[in-house]
Amino acid sequence: MKITHDFHIHTRLSLCAGPNGGTLQGYLKNAKELGLTTLGFAEHFWDAGVGFDSLYIPSRNGKDVPWYYKTQNFEHIYELKKEIDATDTGDVRVLFGVEGEYDPVNHGIAVTEEVAEQLDFIIVPNSHTHMMMDKALYTPLEAHRDYMVKALEEIATCPMAKYVKAIAHPFDPVTVPLDEETKILTIISDDVFKRVFTLMAEKNIAFEINTGTMSSIYRNTTETEEHERMFYLAKACGCKFSFGSDAHSEAGQLKHPEFSQKLVDLLSLTEDDIADFVK
Repeated sequence: MKITHDFHIHTRLSLCAGPNGGTLQGYLKNAKELGLTTLGFAEHFWDAGVGFDSLYIPSRNGKDVPWYYKTQNFEHIYELKKEIDATDTGDVRVLFGVEGEYDPVNHGIAVTEEVAEQLDFIIVPNSHTHMMMDKALYTPLEAHRDYMVKALEEIATCPMAKYVKAIAHPFDPVTVPLDEETKILTIISDDVFKRVFTLMAEKNIAFEINTGTMSSIYRNTTETEEHERMFYLAKACGCKFSFGSDAHSEAGQLKHPEFSQKLVDLLSLTEDDIADFVK
């Protein structure tokens, strides 16, 4: 089985991509060359409708978070939707979604139902600890671990969970060195993984295999083993899988088919294991 979708793509509308970030036309060109038939755009997003109080925590690690997410509002990202609607995408199905955010203060996600109804899908990370987590929780590693476990559980049980299609790069804390990320994985027991993955399966929330991280993971045996343990447990618990490059530029998507195939073969995935992002 081959993966022909990429459900985690950013354009230059995501501020972290910069002015030279990806474009709709560039990704459509990639799709034809890479054999992708479905593209899911998921710009970073915080819904003004939930308010911004949760962004103002003095001890939060990401000091620029309020500015970043006030800028990444719906009017801003909707420019892409207008471009999609005005573009002949040919044989490539294009979905308009968001990478929403876990809201640790309100114990849910920072997307309102009004906006969710205008989207094709929502993905939410439990691992944007560089932005949303109190910086005091970076040590000890158990505190960092517990934050991500709690985040996933609250994402999956909040009222808006019905709109969440996948957990983006689960337990892959952004900006954390890979060896430290691996140490965090080693202190997450099989039982804890089974608990949260069973919850995801019950809520029909997919486990995203983020191919943007695959090249670094496969450099070291220990790191590979810990990530594979997580993948295997997710499958054993009945999780569906989605695949996303997390590309912020066209070049960032080029390895997506190669690394998708590695995980398809490793986990012996079939069509029945793949999440359906269509409403």
